Amino acid sequence: GGAVGGQTREHVQLARSLGVERVIVAVSKMDTCEYAQQRFEEIREALEPFLKQAGFRAEGAVTGGNLVLPGAPPPPALSAWWTGPTLAGAIDELPAVDRGAPRPLRLPVADVIPGSRTLGAAAVGGKMEAGMIRKGQKVLVMPAGVVATVRAVEASGGCGAGGTGSTPSPRACFFAGDAVDVGLDGVDPASLGAGAVLCHPDFPVIPAVRIQAKIVTLEAVRVPLLVGSTVVLHAYSLAVEARVSALTHTLDPRTGDVVKTRPRCLTRNMSAVVELTPSRPMCVERYADFRALGRLALRMGGKTVALGVVTQVWSTQEPQAH
Repeated sequence: GGAVGGQTREHVQLARSLGVERVIVAVSKMDTCEYAQQRFEEIREALEPFLKQAGFRAEGAVTGGNLVLPGAPPPPALSAWWTGPTLAGAIDELPAVDRGAPRPLRLPVADVIPGSRTLGAAAVGGKMEAGMIRKGQKVLVMPAGVVATVRAVEASGGCGAGGTGSTPSPRACFFAGDAVDVGLDGVDPASLGAGAVLCHPDFPVIPAVRIQAKIVTLEAVRVPLLVGSTVVLHAYSLAVEARVSALTHTLDPRTGDVVKTRPRCLTRNMSAVVELTPSRPMCVERYADFRALGRLALRMGGKTVALGVVTQVWSTQEPQAH
């Protein structure tokens, strides 16, 4: 998995593109080599350079661990050389996420929930990226453009405001970072689907018909990206077929300076600015304005060929001026 083209490398790159800032590398099956430190160091030396290249900073305290609880002794062969935390301890040591200044409601829909007794016929699940949500609140469903009323909201897999689960939650509101299931009134279930976004009616997401993005192509590129190439554009839970409508310029990966304007093609390990035209309007925002909705990945032939961030969007009305 750690070799060129391996799934581990692809998953690390995708995690970084989705905004994951810290990873814990847990080395499994160490018992098959009797917890040999030499084997552990071989794995660390193979993975650390790639992790740094992907944008993660190596920290010795969380580069490995074991699954035993803090109160249980590790196997003697492991404790002879391993002085770091257990896996559970490493997770507990991770700092809290800084979500920045408060922003208007953004709840990208990850799942459509079948008819629920507490949530009703129109229900969705997802992670709160910004703002707050509570029972009785008005929300705007985009890109459908329909205003709905929150019938009930529950913590995913649990119970919350408006619910009647076996372990009622005292919380009346949910905030950024919470995974929630939301029941809606006043909206056709057909208007809901993965890729829809619940937002504040006064601060809506404007569906984009064309996107400018700063991307980095990956080792998986086998066929050069050309103007007219068809890719699958992934953003949060949304996957839409898109066309590369322009190759604006290539960039120096170290400085970000423009290297060449209007290149003919993009090959592996290149940094560039491109324009993409999705097959249907999609809810994305500039990364500078809203990180959670400004990250994307491009896939071709079942492989992730590029990762990037949205730098400009054009709506159905007019281009954004910045």
